[in-house]
Amino acid sequence: MSIGENIFILILSVIILVHKRSKCESVVRENVLPLDRMIRKAYELIRKGRIEQIGDGVYNVIGEHGTYTVVRNIDGSVACNCPGFMSRKRCSHSLAVLMLNQPVLLKSIKMEIEKAEKRAGKH
Repeated sequence: MSIGENIFILILSVIILVHKRSKCESVVRENVLPLDRMIRKAYELIRKGRIEQIGDGVYNVIGEHGTYTVVRNIDGSVACNCPGFMSRKRCSHSLAVLMLNQPVLLKSIKMEIEKAEKRAGKH
């Protein structure tokens, strides 16, 4: 696992802990924090089965605006050919691939989203 991937997972873990501690429902809101929105979008891509592994470490991800290719390198880093990743070096497509390859992280995010949806009366 690369240093970048470790830092990204650490940031996600901190966000999850903050949501747990404050019982904040911002995970299900679309406009609170860009990272919250990206986590939610990545989770939905996985939940809807919009990720297809097409090779060793290569995935097609069907996003809202097109189909993008995400490559997971040997060091665990990812790259996506979507405009968002090109400009910000992060996107929901690449995060979805990281989450898909980290079952413990995916399970934790799923539980937090389900709790937030219950509190919001969406479940």
